[in-house]
This record gives sequence, structure tokens and C-alpha cells, in this order.
Amino acid sequence: MRYFLILLTITLVMGCTANPKRDQIRQQYYSTIPTCSSEKECEIKWSAARRWVLNNARMKLQHVEDDYLETYNSVGNTTNLAARVVKEPMGTGNSYRIVVTTWCANWFVCVPDKWEAALDFNRTVNSSYSSPKTSSTNSTANSSSIKPEERRVGESSISAEDYAQQIGCVSDDGVTVVGDMVVNDGPTETYLFECKNADILIRCEYGRCSEI
Repeated sequence: MRYFLILLTITLVMGCTANPKRDQIRQQYYSTIPTCSSEKECEIKWSAARRWVLNNARMKLQHVEDDYLETYNSVGNTTNLAARVVKEPMGTGNSYRIVVTTWCANWFVCVPDKWEAALDFNRTVNSSYSSPKTSSTNSTANSSSIKPEERRVGESSISAEDYAQQIGCVSDDGVTVVGDMVVNDGPTETYLFECKNADILIRCEYGRCSEI
């Protein structure tokens, strides 16, 4: 019986490692890691990274910083996907890499697959920003084509819940959503709201709130 279990384990390990499709996805992931080289580009891509984690990781955020995001760890034998995102300096001026790491507690499968999820992260973040054109005509066209979710919402002197309701965050049954505090750093508090259409983060400081 013991030899059978050993043979089964070896077979499973070989099955996990000998996977050409996964190797291809892994290579695509490493070759498409998002980068940014301007303040605006980094801001937009980092915002896209936050949204991706909120909408795709199965674990809730526990750390939210300007250059670091991390969900709670996946525990037990769960297939729930956890994620960590780091904005790493590239050593060339103001250039950065935005690197995601995904994992789960299950040895055999994550939901979604961790490498497919990481590649989707890269594609989502890379597609969130388009370089501005040189001509004024093209610049005007580009400014009008920016996705609404890429625009920063104006600040307001109201509570996080009131602000969430103001920007249209409601639950599936249409009632106001109550946010969960994920960061408490002195006067700055960040709340996670699980809205009907998407999860959002709202940061409040001295009674002024804005979506991040």
C-alpha cells in the first residue's frame, strides 16, 4: 500500500510538471509583466491592478499601500485564489514593474488557475493605459476615450457609505452597501465595498472621501 501511494504521488507530480500549455502560459506571464514610466501611467495601471485583485482574487484584501497589495492567505486545502502585487523600481528613473503573485492552499488546482489568472492580470493592467498622441486632435480624442473607471472621482465631505451610495454602489437587492475597513492608518481609512457591479475601494481622510 505504501509503495502504491508513493507511485501515485510521483504520477501526480509528473502530471503537474509535464504540462506544455501551462509552461506556455507561464512564459507569456513573464514576458508581459506590466511596466510604467510616468506618474500618470503608473497611477492608472496601479488603479487597474487594485481593481483586478478586488474582482478576481477569492480572498479579501488585508494590505493596501501605494506600492503593495496583498489579500489574506489561502488556508486549509481551499482552491480560493490569493494574490500579492508589488510595484518594483526598475532602477531607470521613474520606471517600475507591477508584479503579481497568485497562489492557493490546494496542491493540485486553484480557482481560477494561478498562472492563467496572473497572465490575465498582466493583460488587464497593460491594456488600462494608452500612450497619449502627439497631435492636439489625437490628444482630444484620447482624453474622451479614457474609460470611466480610469478617472479619479472628485472628493466629497461625506461618510464612506454616503459617498459609495452617491457614486452608485448598491447591493444586488438595491440597498446601500456597508463597507469593510481594510486599512486604518491614523487619519486615513480605506474601506472595501462589495457593490452589485464591482468591488471598489474608498479612502477617507479628515472627513473627505475619494475612490481609489
